[in-house]
Amino acid sequence: MFHQREMVITVGSSGAVRMCDHQPVFDPNQRSWCYYLADDIWVGGGAINNGGIVYSWMNDLLNDDTQWEIDPQRPRPLFLPFLTGERSPNWNAQARGIFFGLSYFHTKEALMQSAYEGIAFRIRSIYELLKDIIGDPSQVVVNGGFGISPKGSRILSHVLGIPIQLSEFPSAPCRGAFFLAIKALGQIKSFDEISQNHLKQLNILQPNSDYSAFYDQLYRFYEKVYQANRGLFQEFSEFHLA
Repeated sequence: MFHQREMVITVGSSGAVRMCDHQPVFDPNQRSWCYYLADDIWVGGGAINNGGIVYSWMNDLLNDDTQWEIDPQRPRPLFLPFLTGERSPNWNAQARGIFFGLSYFHTKEALMQSAYEGIAFRIRSIYELLKDIIGDPSQVVVNGGFGISPKGSRILSHVLGIPIQLSEFPSAPCRGAFFLAIKALGQIKSFDEISQNHLKQLNILQPNSDYSAFYDQLYRFYEKVYQANRGLFQEFSEFHLA
């Protein structure tokens, strides 16, 4: 069951990225957290406030019932989705959302796509952090309702630029809690006893290399926009408008 440096990305209403290792992993810059799981397995990771709730919020505002497809070349703004502040990696409670480059000619589809991409960029920021302090993941498994949705999973794969496995379980954390419980009750002695039938994953989703190259550039620009506005979040909060 345990795969060293396996990364699990969960994107539901909020989101988290976790990676397992045989030793505790502490970030000297305190951008991540780490806890002991069991059997000398440690979990390092980070979390975001703004996952699927960003999509739900924008969908409610726009009353979007159109059918549209992801198009990396679609004219659209860049969206920093800090609707409820930021946890990892910058721990900034005053951070708020930004539409950068919003144009009169942008459509509902453009805004919806920017929401998906903004969430994926947040996940990538933690993905990059864990790679920095732990190393490259041996494999990446994605779960959570938003994460395994058709658009969410495709954009995540393109933005991360790596193959991802989509979990077939609607609530992977509940499955993990079940495995921990049966071990604590002595029904199994080791996680290695768990049948592979319980761990089967869906197909591997491959990124489009051209899309990934474009998203890599856009993500770097996203980071520039964040850093340029980082000092303004606190100042804006003093107006008590957010």
